[in-house]
Amino acid sequence: PFLAPKKASPCAPAAFTLTQQLAKLLSPRGYSSVPGASNTQTTAAMSTGTELDKIKKQTTIEDILSVGAADPPVAPFKLSRKQLEVFQAERELELLQKLGGIDEVAQALNTDLKNGLTETDFSKRTEAFGTNTYPEPPHATYWELLLGTFDDEILRLLIGLGFLSLVLGAAVPEARKHGEWIEGLAILIAVAIVSNVTAFNDFQKDKQFRSLNSVKNDVQVKVIRNGQQQIVSIYTIMVGDVVQLDTGDQVPADGLFISGYNMEADESVMTGESDTVKKTTTKPFMLSGCQIAQGVGTMVVTCVGTSSEWGRTMSRLVEESEETPLQVKLNILADKVGKVGMVVAALVLTILMLRYIIASAEDPNWKASDLTDIIKYVVIAVTVIVVAVPEGLPLAVTISLAYSMKKMLVDNNLVRHLSACETMGGATNICSDKTGTLTENRMTVVQAWFGGVHYDPVPKASALRPQLVQLYNEAVSVNSNANIKLAANGRFDYIGNKTECGLLKQVHDWDTDYKAIRDANPPVHLYSFSSEKKRMSVIIKRPDGSFRLYAKGASEIILSISNRYIAADGSEKPLDAAVRKSLNEEIYNMADNALRTINIGYRDFPADTTFDPEVAPDTDLTLIGLVGIQDPLREAVPGAIATCKRAGIVVRMVTGDNIVTAKAIARKCGILSENGLAMEGPDFRKLSPAQMDYILPNLQVLARSSPNDKYILVNRLRSLGEVVAVTGDGTNDAPALKEADIGLSMGISGTEVAKEASDMIIMDDNFLSIVKAVMWGRSVYDNIRKFLQFQLTVNLVALTVAFIGSFSEKTPLTAVQLLWVNLIMDALGALALGTEAPSEALLDRKPHGRNDSLISLHMWRNIVGNGIYQLSVLLILFWAGCDIVYDGERCKCGGDATQEKLDHCKAIGKEMADTSGRSSEQFTLVFNTFVWCQVFNEINCRRISERTVFKGFFDNMMFTYVVFATAVLQVLIIEFTGPITQTVPLGGKEWAISIVCGAFSLVWGQIVRSFPIDKFADYFAAPETADKGVQTEELTESQ
Repeated sequence: PFLAPKKASPCAPAAFTLTQQLAKLLSPRGYSSVPGASNTQTTAAMSTGTELDKIKKQTTIEDILSVGAADPPVAPFKLSRKQLEVFQAERELELLQKLGGIDEVAQALNTDLKNGLTETDFSKRTEAFGTNTYPEPPHATYWELLLGTFDDEILRLLIGLGFLSLVLGAAVPEARKHGEWIEGLAILIAVAIVSNVTAFNDFQKDKQFRSLNSVKNDVQVKVIRNGQQQIVSIYTIMVGDVVQLDTGDQVPADGLFISGYNMEADESVMTGESDTVKKTTTKPFMLSGCQIAQGVGTMVVTCVGTSSEWGRTMSRLVEESEETPLQVKLNILADKVGKVGMVVAALVLTILMLRYIIASAEDPNWKASDLTDIIKYVVIAVTVIVVAVPEGLPLAVTISLAYSMKKMLVDNNLVRHLSACETMGGATNICSDKTGTLTENRMTVVQAWFGGVHYDPVPKASALRPQLVQLYNEAVSVNSNANIKLAANGRFDYIGNKTECGLLKQVHDWDTDYKAIRDANPPVHLYSFSSEKKRMSVIIKRPDGSFRLYAKGASEIILSISNRYIAADGSEKPLDAAVRKSLNEEIYNMADNALRTINIGYRDFPADTTFDPEVAPDTDLTLIGLVGIQDPLREAVPGAIATCKRAGIVVRMVTGDNIVTAKAIARKCGILSENGLAMEGPDFRKLSPAQMDYILPNLQVLARSSPNDKYILVNRLRSLGEVVAVTGDGTNDAPALKEADIGLSMGISGTEVAKEASDMIIMDDNFLSIVKAVMWGRSVYDNIRKFLQFQLTVNLVALTVAFIGSFSEKTPLTAVQLLWVNLIMDALGALALGTEAPSEALLDRKPHGRNDSLISLHMWRNIVGNGIYQLSVLLILFWAGCDIVYDGERCKCGGDATQEKLDHCKAIGKEMADTSGRSSEQFTLVFNTFVWCQVFNEINCRRISERTVFKGFFDNMMFTYVVFATAVLQVLIIEFTGPITQTVPLGGKEWAISIVCGAFSLVWGQIVRSFPIDKFADYFAAPETADKGVQTEELTESQ
């Protein structure tokens, strides 16, 4: 049976039987672990029937190892990594039995199934079995990213034209005489600089995202080591670790089921089978990457990292980068702007060619220099397209998202999906859990009801009947998976469900060891807590052979299924109407004091009772007592709720607590207003869609809600056009997290199912972190809009200047100069404006709408207003600069070069200008002024509607560096790169004019912001649509 061919498991990565797997492992080395056996002997032994019969009779680990070891085990272990891989891939129970069962496997792995790993040095274990990490998906190198920048057809065309210009400029004597080859070389150099800067930005962005992904995939796992429960990173899980699993947990590595209750695993991600798989000692194989659908249990790890099923799958995957909705919008906008640029480029080329044709009519003889001129015209037209296409927009989004994600992690927000970053800024509704999010999740029992007596605070054990204390301690200890641990600072660390931990803390305060009780009373059946039942139960076997069920849960639920209670004298008495009324009053009073109320009960069964493992027989209970658990409100929550209201965000509490407790907490933190509505889930889910729409504007608290109620609430809000963020921590919260625009799972209390379904993980479970996420989301959106108005202003001016300049004999800006401007716009502008940090002022306005235009009226005002100023300055310098700047003397040096003009220009110490009557100094002045206008307008663009453009200027050092670097490079370009950029050094007068004209952009920006654009908003508003909350059926007053 050990090597008999069997049907391959649906999860196996390849259709190999165990025999084939072992043969494959043995064949490369021909290794045999049988002492003294040769390769030939080993092969013969595996191929003869007689020897196979012997193998089938083997039952000890040592015998199997002698056949199955492709690699020898590393001492002190008796199983090798390769053997475990084959064993886990085959997943045959018969093979496990041949190995001696799970106990023998654990012994071979040098671990203890109860106490877990005992060593402190894991180096030998790591050497033998590897680590629980996976190789990173292949990522592009810098060289690959650089080559990728040349995928743009327009850029390739520009390179080709630059190379052609270089060749002709060097080959044609007349062109070579004037150094026209330099322009071709300059174009190639400029393209190389732009490509390298783009590749560098992409490389840094990918590096940051890989770093964030490693954090995103880090899961906290409960293990037993040295007999103590610990929480460790999934990356530190070792072969031999004993792992505790609960509903919603992710299986961290391949392993074997040890023990548990009603454990079922969802293995669809590995097998494709939609049905969950029940885990028992006869179906013990656990697959990494799968989720625990229900139940609890423990497993021993057999394969980690790339040796596991999940690891082998992951190593064959390559993660694809996702595109966010904002990136999609910007790509559409970039296409539109690019098309405008192509039209302008076509017009520029047409006008330049017409001028060339008209000029050629006077001298019809073709010269080689004519081809050089035509190429120049084409180069200018293509460069206009390069400048017009705003490829910096997607880059700005990427830079802003990468920067924001890194900073958000510091604020305890781990972004799993990029789209959540920007969508969070537009959130109009936050549906928040109470426990741990609005409260501290530090549960403490502060009040109680035992035997008809109310206690505040809870008394010492000596003040109560011993049998009642014993019942409470046993009920709480065995009906729980949680643990508490005394930390070095004297406080208790809560591991597991915090409510259960609070109950266990009371057991400890009564000087009782809950672990001893738990060990002495192993569960016969365990019925896990569910949001639908609002309770959990356990059945244990008593010393006399009978059974006892303990149940705990929502106070009114347990009360409704109880018919007796433990009286003050320790006896059982009927739960009559008077006592039931008294208990209901106790529940109300505790809840009104913002306490979570838990009832605890039990029921005894005779020894011959059989139980349904799926349905708990939790009826006709005897009530042990009622406890009130305090969970203090987080100190910063009331202020955070007030901030949300100021920011136009509606916060709703969705909780499983009873309505009295929920309302008390909601009032304390400021969620429930005087006219606000609070209702319970069962009532809410009975409403029709129209009735829901009617009450939703005032609904602020949804108590006793199930995960399905949360899903319905989110769905209705989204159908009304709201942008909804919802928090969730349980497995059943996954549908609501998926349905919401932004699903927020809890990093501490959240299950792995909830985290997988979410878009963002709140690492500290704190509502204040959610508010910070909103601020960062708005910052991302604003940063993109700031960059957008900067780039569109440059585009407007550059395209207009290029078009108007084409009517002149020489265009104001050369191809190389335009490429430098393009670099300022795209890479440098994206770095400067995409990394602005958020400010509290972002929360002083309403959220942007789901379908708001990217370009607001304020942005149009800034773009057009600043564009008009820049165009006016540049065209004045271009057309009248000769007279204004040089008192007309320079104009006399223009036109055809006669001896008289040459003598005149030489006498005044100036060079002969070109045929347009403009000198190189004047063209350089136009270019220099254009760049300085962009430098100062970049400062203008730090704000969209506010006037305080210098506020926090030095807080963003990246912006400061970019502005400083642009200014320094511009000086170097003007003064030292003349032949390449076709500029000449400028004098103090010209520099002063350029900088003053640029700096006046700041003054002009303030003037532009004075224009009351809001008064014209109604003219540009979209037509009004039907009211979101229109009812489709009549509602009565009571409804």
